[in-house]
Amino acid sequence: MGAAGTDWIIIDEKFPLKEGIYNESYYDEWNEKTIYYKTKIKFKKTLKTKAGVLKDVIEFDSTINNTARVKDYNKFYIAKNRGLVKIINHKGDTTFEVTSFIKK
Repeated sequence: MGAAGTDWIIIDEKFPLKEGIYNESYYDEWNEKTIYYKTKIKFKKTLKTKAGVLKDVIEFDSTINNTARVKDYNKFYIAKNRGLVKIINHKGDTTFEVTSFIKK
């Protein structure tokens, strides 16, 4: 899952989601390498974004390390009834953030 023009994330978690650390891997056929990743799931009560304060946010703290020694780290925030709302990279920079919502 991801947002166009941003980093990506693997979210392959079973519902109902539970807080904790999950270690998983998959085989990347394109690069012929096994990708190992660790995801820490944390439930946050609120998250401040440019679009406002959101409630019931899930934080996915994702570390990826494949056999080619490529390391990456991102935090992804998903809000109830909103979807992906913010991404923070390994340097602490926000690389994606919602700025407003359109009322239906």
